[in-house]
Amino acid sequence: MTKRINPDNLLSMAMRHSRRSLPMVLAGAYAATATPSLAATKGGWTTKVFESFWRAPSAEVTRRATYHPQLTAWWPFTPGPLVGPSAYIKSVTTLLTLIPDVKLVVDDATDLGDVHFVRWTARGTPPVGPHEWRGAGFVRTRDGVMVENWIFSDHPVFQRLADEILQA
Repeated sequence: MTKRINPDNLLSMAMRHSRRSLPMVLAGAYAATATPSLAATKGGWTTKVFESFWRAPSAEVTRRATYHPQLTAWWPFTPGPLVGPSAYIKSVTTLLTLIPDVKLVVDDATDLGDVHFVRWTARGTPPVGPHEWRGAGFVRTRDGVMVENWIFSDHPVFQRLADEILQA
């Protein structure tokens, strides 16, 4: 069984190692507990796939993608995890509706077997907040398929997104 990182410790770890990139700090913290595999090299989810998608994000591509049936995602401002592919797809497509011109640039990324870390900068015209913001993500895959997703960002659009998801 894979040991999980406590997300509450991620920011403090990053701050202690601020001279190193966030994905490298997180990868170092996770390396001792990760179960490496070749899943990322078999054409499944990788940080390169993430980068390619967010250059020109598409709700249709999101709907057609393959997700693990027990996918669990933690997004900013949601009171608990988003469970299952339909909840994840709804979150991404709602985000794309809120910010139709959103694009993400990967500033730093690390693939470590089934564990992936990405630090990104987003640009677009959100209904609230600045037009450029930063965040980070953690993805765990199994056989190249996303099983777990964490997004870290304090941009107000994520509060709006959480409100819309919870209202539906």
